[in-house]
Amino acid sequence: MKTKKKALVYLGTDKFNLNILDSLLLIILKEKKKIDFHFISPKPLKSKILKNLKTYKSFNQFRKKEKFQNFKILLNLWSSTIFTKNFLNNFEMNLNLHPSYLPYWRGKNSAYYANLNIKGNGATLHEMDDKIDNGKIFIRKGIKVDFEETGFETYKKSIKESIKLFKNNFSKIIRGKIKKNKIKSNTRVYLKNEFPNFKFVDLNKKRNKQIHNFLRNTLSLDFPENKMHVRFQKDFYEIKVDLKKIRK
Repeated sequence: MKTKKKALVYLGTDKFNLNILDSLLLIILKEKKKIDFHFISPKPLKSKILKNLKTYKSFNQFRKKEKFQNFKILLNLWSSTIFTKNFLNNFEMNLNLHPSYLPYWRGKNSAYYANLNIKGNGATLHEMDDKIDNGKIFIRKGIKVDFEETGFETYKKSIKESIKLFKNNFSKIIRGKIKKNKIKSNTRVYLKNEFPNFKFVDLNKKRNKQIHNFLRNTLSLDFPENKMHVRFQKDFYEIKVDLKKIRK
């Protein structure tokens, strides 16, 4: 009887509860007849599937039972962990899923930057190295960002494409049927602490006078048959402001 390959799966978190991890777990578990999967989940996850699987809470707990050298495959699922070169060398292959069209928007909050710049949304399956979202690419798919969509809509589109890309190509990649390619890029990495904090704008400040005037004009023109319109490139858009008092 042929011995199964062993795969280590390192799990991140799904902060918006979109069932991302469960969708990805269902895909990889289709290979469980040929691959023996072991899971490390450092944070508690609301996963219906994971609670029925053997899961370690940390690398230290894992090491008490297993040796990394016995594992052929490393999968990084929705985790922002950057592994060292020495650790990655334990595995014959590794795979990471990133929710953008790499090399665009390496690092954190890719949907925000894709939406802000109206480009670079999508999904990428790539090999990891010891840099952030920098390894050779197996396959990627780009998606158009529409001018009128919100950042969260961009995020949900990239999640949908990420799961689809993973479903259609995971089995091919682990069987060596898709070659990896290095995409040359000088694009920067976006870190968590760089995410802008624009949750509060003080309209009493003189520097925000233009924002105040735009809001007032938009609200003042908001009648059933009369709306504020803007033009971007060749298209026109209708604007509606949803302004609600939350506190004094």
